[in-house]
Amino acid sequence: MGERPACRQAGTQFSQTVVEYYEKYNTLYKKRNLIENTFAKIKLSFGDKENTKSPNLAKKFILMKLLLLNFATFLALFIFLLFIFQTLSYSMQC
Repeated sequence: MGERPACRQAGTQFSQTVVEYYEKYNTLYKKRNLIENTFAKIKLSFGDKENTKSPNLAKKFILMKLLLLNFATFLALFIFLLFIFQTLSYSMQC
């Protein structure tokens, strides 16, 4: 009797605003999440800081680490696809 509900009811102005906000910025947050996950993967693989004295040398180290990560990812994908195609060709011969 006279108590306010703990959660807002569906269809109120507040819930409509939240839905509009979600629909408007959903793709932006998906892109941001992808970028955040990429940086998290890099930090997990190589550590979160560079122990160099010059910023120029730190940039070179970071670029080399990114190249190494891209090469390792490409190599893993290549080996995986090679394995899949060899398995498929073997199953077609039998």
